[in-house]
Amino acid sequence: TAVNSDIFVSKLSLPEINLQGNAQNIADGDASSTTADHTDFGVTGISTPFVRTFTIQNTGTGRVYIASISNSNTTDFTVSGLSLPTTIGAGSSKTFTVTLNSATMGTKNATITVNNDDADEGAYDFAITGRVINATPDTKRGNMLTLDGLETLGFDHVSIPDNASLNIGTGQLTLAAWVKRDVAGTFDNIIMKGSYGYGLVIDDSDKLGYWSDFLYTNCFSAGNIPANVWTHVAVVVNAGVSTTLYINGVNVGVSGAGNAIINNNTGILAFGTQDIGSCDCNNHGGNIDEVQIWNVALTQAQIRENMHLTLSGSESGLVGYWQFNETSGNAIDAVNGNNGTLQNGASRIESSVSVAKGVATRLTAPVGASTQVFGNATVNFTAMTAPATDDEFVAYQMYDRPLNNMSATNTASNYWIVRQFGTQTFSYNQMSFTLPANNTISTTDETTPSNFKLFKRNHNSGGAWGTEIGTGSSANNTTKVVTYTISPAQTSFSEFGIASVTSPLPITLLGLKGYRVSGGQGNGFTDEVRLEWATASEINNKGFEVEMSDNGLAYEKIAFVEGKGNSLTSNIYQLTTIQPLSR
Repeated sequence: TAVNSDIFVSKLSLPEINLQGNAQNIADGDASSTTADHTDFGVTGISTPFVRTFTIQNTGTGRVYIASISNSNTTDFTVSGLSLPTTIGAGSSKTFTVTLNSATMGTKNATITVNNDDADEGAYDFAITGRVINATPDTKRGNMLTLDGLETLGFDHVSIPDNASLNIGTGQLTLAAWVKRDVAGTFDNIIMKGSYGYGLVIDDSDKLGYWSDFLYTNCFSAGNIPANVWTHVAVVVNAGVSTTLYINGVNVGVSGAGNAIINNNTGILAFGTQDIGSCDCNNHGGNIDEVQIWNVALTQAQIRENMHLTLSGSESGLVGYWQFNETSGNAIDAVNGNNGTLQNGASRIESSVSVAKGVATRLTAPVGASTQVFGNATVNFTAMTAPATDDEFVAYQMYDRPLNNMSATNTASNYWIVRQFGTQTFSYNQMSFTLPANNTISTTDETTPSNFKLFKRNHNSGGAWGTEIGTGSSANNTTKVVTYTISPAQTSFSEFGIASVTSPLPITLLGLKGYRVSGGQGNGFTDEVRLEWATASEINNKGFEVEMSDNGLAYEKIAFVEGKGNSLTSNIYQLTTIQPLSR
């Protein structure tokens, strides 16, 4: 006998947890941190919070219960942003943040565990890491060290106390800096550690040399270092193997065997002199900028790629980095806090060296005519001879405006440097540049690309740009590409800047007001005055020069406030200044 019956099938609802950082999946138990999924926080300054956001996804059919989120290193990392316990519905997600904020330098590690009721991943954990340095390096050209080299009030220099992080040992060493000499024919100490522990010097015949343990290395440069020109200098010591000197990225001398980095490595580190007790010797008169000390042997490619670019501070083997961008106080070492005091008349002024955050692209161009892409710059070569060993080009896109204006109205927020390393001969008659996404090419300039002009100046000059060498043949605001026809064809590279002769107002001003804040900090002689203004948008806006006048006729500059460059959102600015009551 057949019996009819109803059969009920129940589908069990199950949660399924997944975690993401930067829209990238993070596997349960992942122990290898990467910047791609934000589990590697990168580098941040001491006591400078750095926040990463992570997403908890429920990809299952039932709700997932999050009981807690634990953190194995509460000294350096903090978990926040999610009220716990909580539930996440099927197909939904919630986020939480992890903040790296440490009072001590070094590499920081932790394991984050998301405790949940997923049957197969009840404890979803992953590793995070980050490096804390003394201070986040500046990404733009700032100040430089200036020394007079005279003994009028004692020799100018920077003095840094002995520290274990600077006692490199007998393995590998790289010293690098930008220098500009006031005069040639003098012996200049650029970097000197202790009683001849290790040092980078320029001798009185204008040769670059490395000095260790009271001895020159037998390795002096084949090339000279002139006066009144910025020169990048570096030495790479691979103890027991070789010592190599570089001037502007070019190998100018190699010793057959590497000299010992230290036989006497302890003692004061000095820039611009040899600071050993009462002896201030062989002092540098001129400027120094972007000093770097590494405990690794950088390659030629790294020397060339780094020379125009500011560092992040997270580079492997970097143990000291001084930019001299402070306006007062010590010279700050961004990496390990080996801060230096400015001695005698040493001071800092605005730098004229071409250094900024950016990207570098290396290229060996083929023989003959060809079009070559250098990252965000493209060059149409009309001729090229065969390269020799180590011949190459390096192009740098600099994420900053150059020093000195061009004879055009509207300057792009970036500039470019192209360097030739080698003896090839070549010519080119066209260049294209891709502007950053936040730059705006106006409709007028798209329609009339000849408004765009291309300017060129000598490497490392920091000086005037002169007249244009090319005129825009096309401009596209969507792709941000501007193409120039160059006539006559050029046979050398250097620094390139682009600008438009149109003159749109760089800002849309929403309002400006000024008012008295207080009556002179209690002394009865000065006023505290505050200015506030706001912009609706900004185009290539370097900043605002604030001027003041006693009579409404003659004005003097009292401050400069940096702008936002290119912005389509509103920005609010404020400046407070102390002025005499008579004003």
